[in-house]
Amino acid sequence: MNALSTNENFYAVLQHLPKPKYPFPDFIHPDMQKQREEYYEWIDKEYAFQSIEAKEKHKKHHLTDIAARGCPFLKDLAELRPLANYTANGAMMDDYFDRCSRDEMYQIMNQIITLLSGEDPHEPKENGIFHLFWVLRQDAIKCEIPEKNLYKICKIN
Repeated sequence: MNALSTNENFYAVLQHLPKPKYPFPDFIHPDMQKQREEYYEWIDKEYAFQSIEAKEKHKKHHLTDIAARGCPFLKDLAELRPLANYTANGAMMDDYFDRCSRDEMYQIMNQIITLLSGEDPHEPKENGIFHLFWVLRQDAIKCEIPEKNLYKICKIN
């Protein structure tokens, strides 16, 4: 039996199983699609160091949906944006860290912490992950997330 027919059989069986029903409503932030489109722009603009294939792979993951589903009652896109930035870019950094040494990871982490904490208030001159985390801080401040909460985010890592 070849692998294709084995996969087809496996998925055919799954089609007959009952669909999961969650005991809670499935709320989604009304600006989820707008946030996805911003996410695609972040990937194209800020992740210039990644291959086209890697960028397209990240776009298919819809990582900002985590924030849109996790916090569906935020007031507007401005409130959703910092959380979406944090979840999506944190997840995409995982792929980048796969190719880094331990020392490089700590250098990157420390730079991100200085940007999120405000210790380094200067906007990075180049697009990239540091610029995205600087933007995250600016967006968080605009929607009045308390500075102490940004500091806590830095200490979680």
